[in-house]
Amino acid sequence: MPNLVAYSTLLAGVCRFGSVDKAMELLEQMEKEGGDLIKGLCVDGQVEEAYTLVDRVVGRGSVLYGECYSSLLLCLMSIKKTEEAEKLFRRVLASGVRPDGLACSVMIRELCSEERMLDAFYLYNEIEKMGSISTIDSDIYSILLGGLCQEGHSVEAAKLARIMFEKRICLQGQYANK
Repeated sequence: MPNLVAYSTLLAGVCRFGSVDKAMELLEQMEKEGGDLIKGLCVDGQVEEAYTLVDRVVGRGSVLYGECYSSLLLCLMSIKKTEEAEKLFRRVLASGVRPDGLACSVMIRELCSEERMLDAFYLYNEIEKMGSISTIDSDIYSILLGGLCQEGHSVEAAKLARIMFEKRICLQGQYANK
């Protein structure tokens, strides 16, 4: 698959030869591959350009907001921009957009790894209200429950245990002794 440099070079060449219609087709193809471009921009440290591309790609209707923002969130997490990823995630939730299950799982897991169990639990609640909770990895429940218990947050742990019981989610073995 061509990358951003390849598309840019192709677009420049096609425009130089006066084939604007072909350039528009290439641009549309580039927008359809927006997730890969977003990831490339993030990895390259061009986060602002990635945000701009998300707005452009979604604005043209090529890709859904949830897909683009999930890609951007995962990219931010992969380059260790956790604080920025969390801000984006909360902004996306507040706007009513549903991030995918992978993005939800990664965000909650990261908060747990930073020992921010209450933040993770309340984020879980926000996600549940949106109806995206069914796609969260089952081990996230175990990690979160274990962390809440370790930190002494018994009310929240009891609520989560009740939810797990109602949804028939079993506590994962490796987290049971924590």
